Amino acid sequence: MNRHQQVLTGVLIVQVVLSVLLWWPRGTGGEPAAQVFPDITVDDVEEFSITDDAGSTVSIRRVGDAWALPDAGDFPVLADRAASFLEKLLGLTTARMVTRTSASHPQLGVAYNEFVRRIEFSTSAGAQHTVYLGSSPSYGATHFRVDGQDETYLTSDLTTWEVNGTAASWVDTTYLSLPAEDVARISLENSQGSFQLVKDDDGSWTLSGLTGGEELNSNEVNAVVNATLSVFLQEPLGRAEKPEYGMSEPAAVVTLEVNGQPVSLYVGAKSDADAGYVVKSSQSEYYVEVASYAVEPLVDSARDSFVLPPATPTPDA
Repeated sequence: MNRHQQVLTGVLIVQVVLSVLLWWPRGTGGEPAAQVFPDITVDDVEEFSITDDAGSTVSIRRVGDAWALPDAGDFPVLADRAASFLEKLLGLTTARMVTRTSASHPQLGVAYNEFVRRIEFSTSAGAQHTVYLGSSPSYGATHFRVDGQDETYLTSDLTTWEVNGTAASWVDTTYLSLPAEDVARISLENSQGSFQLVKDDDGSWTLSGLTGGEELNSNEVNAVVNATLSVFLQEPLGRAEKPEYGMSEPAAVVTLEVNGQPVSLYVGAKSDADAGYVVKSSQSEYYVEVASYAVEPLVDSARDSFVLPPATPTPDA
């Protein structure tokens, strides 16, 4: 190794050591670690919101003893999900300080305008608090900072992947679920016509009105059946019907006979060109958005879809 290489190697080693010293998590200067919010409990929190680095925001508030989405007609939030998040948030401590300088906030992802997650919450006493979650220097470790303070800390109790700014991550996404054995008939109406799916003697689904020379396309029938028995939302919309939902002229209407009782499913318009369809079930008071691929069998199916095309005759030699 020549002299020039030795000098470069030495400079590199110094840079590595300085980086380690700068970013290595350390205590708070001999002071014992303390809770960031020592006087706040989960029961004190009235509302919280999460904004992610893509600009999505979800707001969640307390409604009685439960949690709900105020922007979606108080659609219910999973109670355990909200409580678990708040316990972790309020349990943050100052045990692992990373820096005391504000200049490093953007690099750590905890600046007021450059963050991975921004968490805002209010208490029953009227206090407002904001916490920024930032980058992860290693698996299971996340930078965080309390608004108004320069100190940035590390935590292994709260990660950004479990703190999402989308409503679907906080609710039960199963919008409709019907046991197949309880459903005897499915009626489908769309722009292509009206169709009746019924069970045969073996319990398999078939199309009513098949002629002797027609062969059932079981794949298409099963696609329609599956699309009606299980519906999963990708976004709750609320209780109020809006003109843009397209329910005055739905793209598809499904009526299921469930244990002798009718259950209806309405597929309205697409919420926008790249999003899903608006869906409303008679078993729910809420309108929801469902992924396009999940309901397209209901919107696009025609009678020809349920029947296999006739076999092409083998030409003579």
